[in-house]
Amino acid sequence: GVVPGVPKLVSDYFFIGRRRVKERAERLRDEEEAEKEGQTPILVLKDTLSKSIFAHACPRKGADESVVKRVIADLDSLGYKRVLVRTDGEPAILDLWTRIKEEWQGEIIKVEAATGDHDSNGESEQAVQKIEDEVRTWKE
Repeated sequence: GVVPGVPKLVSDYFFIGRRRVKERAERLRDEEEAEKEGQTPILVLKDTLSKSIFAHACPRKGADESVVKRVIADLDSLGYKRVLVRTDGEPAILDLWTRIKEEWQGEIIKVEAATGDHDSNGESEQAVQKIEDEVRTWKE
């Protein structure tokens, strides 16, 4: 999963205030429910090299044009020309990254899924936790 000298980005969606269920199938059901209730999906992107974290409220999951543009701006701000992206392999996030890959000037070497359980995507889980803590602070 590591390409020497190439920064790795981890990316995931979450919904504020939804407990993060460890078991993947259960987590996907919980997120579907949140979407049906009209909750806003938040996209998190973490650069494991610089430790930068970006988070965007999205109109919907998937390749929404405004989100594609925002993530491209994030990538540009990091200054990299090549990156590796890791997600949980959910179709909506893969669609998003496929579009970003088509439109970004830089090179996305590959978008890979963290295999098996969501725990192997620990870096994005930590980033999500950090964002949730920040949001909780703003809301208080």
